Amino acid sequence: MAKKAGDRISDALDHIKRAFAGRGSSTDGDKAKGATWDWLEEHQDVKGISGLISIGGFRGLFKDEGKTELRQYQRAYLLIERTLGGRSDADVRGLKTHLETATGKAALASAESVKTDIRSVYYKWADKQKKKETPQIFGEPILAPSFQYASSLHRTNLAPAVKRASQLLTQAWIGLARVKMDTTEKKRFEYYFAKPMTDVALTKVKDVLKAVHDVVCARRITLYYRGDKAPTTLAKNDTPKWLRDQGANALGPDDSYGFVYADVQRPGEYHVFLGKDFFADASRHGKDSMSGVIIHEMTHLLKNTDDHAYGEADAHALVTGPNKAQALENADNYEYFVESFQSKVTTKFG
Repeated sequence: MAKKAGDRISDALDHIKRAFAGRGSSTDGDKAKGATWDWLEEHQDVKGISGLISIGGFRGLFKDEGKTELRQYQRAYLLIERTLGGRSDADVRGLKTHLETATGKAALASAESVKTDIRSVYYKWADKQKKKETPQIFGEPILAPSFQYASSLHRTNLAPAVKRASQLLTQAWIGLARVKMDTTEKKRFEYYFAKPMTDVALTKVKDVLKAVHDVVCARRITLYYRGDKAPTTLAKNDTPKWLRDQGANALGPDDSYGFVYADVQRPGEYHVFLGKDFFADASRHGKDSMSGVIIHEMTHLLKNTDDHAYGEADAHALVTGPNKAQALENADNYEYFVESFQSKVTTKFG
């Protein structure tokens, strides 16, 4: 999108890089330019950036060469504020107005100041990225832009739901570690997965729940709102472009509890879409909880589990049914097994 919009963006990207010359690491300029370009690639639905960073001529007299160079840095500054700086179009228009009113010597004197501002925006953004990469005790839900259409209660419930999912998974993992020495834990395992318990079944369950535990307990999970009043048009679709490019069409509203794209993934990223039933029916505690739904969807995403049966009774029936192996492949079996540890977990919701 960016290059097709005109030469202004291409020139501004180059001047973002040049703003670091002699003022930082030799690679900082490349990183800043690359990060800005990545933002543009991920936000191709954002329109009018080329026009937003357009700046007219100066009032005042000085050489054209200096004038042009300064304007390029000013455009670069507006671009990096709009992208990595997280500024809105209105914010950038305000910054732009200030730049346009600078005249003569005052305008020329601002060149180094603008370069400093460009570097400052990038370094602040880079610091935030480093903090985001630091493992958390509990997983961190990242709310996609579509959550602006959700109620405040729906938004505030998500962090506790993920925290509770982390605690449930930790207790479930402790239970699995005791399954060969504790008859209560063995019976629990056999109820949800395989009776009699086998080493093959135990290994399979541990493999699935360890993968989910490692992500939910320590990583960032991006959640998307697909409940009532969720965006229905492509212009407001916050599904990442790389997901859409590979066939994802996650517009809302959607009637389900949640869904993921297990076959369309990017390493280190975890994207879960939450539908109407999640917000209308999922409880805070107990079975069929918000935490349980998140765990259910993560087993799909991380280990490609299936939906052979829904509901605790039908999930349990798989264990003794004609296709017993389906219990080890069914997402609800993992959800209800983990939720069965709820008595050991207390989480406050907003």
